[in-house]
Amino acid sequence: MNRTQTKNAADFGVSPAAAAGANVSGLQAALDGGGLVVVDRPGVYDVNDTVFLDSDTRLVCAPGVVFRKVAPYCNVLLNRGALTKTYNENITIEGLRLSVNGQEAMPTLVHGLRAQFGFFYVRNLTLRDITCLDGWPHQFMIYIVTWSHLLIERVRLAGDKDGIKLNNGHDAVIRDLDLTTYDDG
Repeated sequence: MNRTQTKNAADFGVSPAAAAGANVSGLQAALDGGGLVVVDRPGVYDVNDTVFLDSDTRLVCAPGVVFRKVAPYCNVLLNRGALTKTYNENITIEGLRLSVNGQEAMPTLVHGLRAQFGFFYVRNLTLRDITCLDGWPHQFMIYIVTWSHLLIERVRLAGDKDGIKLNNGHDAVIRDLDLTTYDDG
């Protein structure tokens, strides 16, 4: 796979009109192996399971793109290395808006990593222009553990649990946040 190639998620069946399972499998197919993946059609995309991120991955969502959870599961996005405690690096997520939609569950993939967006063993992570305004009380929105070189900017979070939770790591730039959360803004 040419990691500099741009892949449009629509070419993998990802669509506001698609069923949640089709969106998850299509998005996973687009993201497998890394590269730049764009979701450029505004709309609500139902999702019902975790999507894994490899090293050298950039997921860019256009304005108006919303991922909406429609089933109770834990992590919407999770770096693949979290499963084996192996570092992933150079992951960027831009422009994503998440609707938790009342759907949450305790973690089953990585013990303790109870977050909508979970990262464990990650280097060079960028989260930019991320929005989630309906967090529920049992899951953190963003949880990053064992990390280095982190950029979080222009993030809006609201909900009844921790917004951004960071555990052991170093070298972060965090700026331009709008947080209304229960704890750990």
